Amino acid sequence: MYTELEQFLGRGEEKAVWLLSIKNIGGLIGGGVLGHRLGSLVFGDGLGVLLCTLLGALAGLILTFQQHGLLILRRLVIRVQFYLRRAVRARTLDADAIFPVNVPREIPIQVFQYDGTPVIVPQIERTR
Repeated sequence: MYTELEQFLGRGEEKAVWLLSIKNIGGLIGGGVLGHRLGSLVFGDGLGVLLCTLLGALAGLILTFQQHGLLILRRLVIRVQFYLRRAVRARTLDADAIFPVNVPREIPIQVFQYDGTPVIVPQIERTR
């Protein structure tokens, strides 16, 4: 089991160029392509497209770095999901919705003597 798990640890962390891993290069290329597409839609042509391409590549590179063992992109997704759940759900707990509430009710009893010992039994209501 340990040898099988060891094969998948650090997948994509093999250094391809200097300090950049395969994931970082993929983020760089993907971010650059998305930035170029966005820049060409917004600006059409010129310096704005180049600027959007560089900013997209930088954002893609930054999102693929790791912080405390998790990709920054994954941490960002976790935070967004948390804040969306927090905004949508109620912030107070309703105990009635979680736990069944037993309402106490009065039970009439009868006391009998059986061989000198008092015996307590519930009173049976008779219907006619």
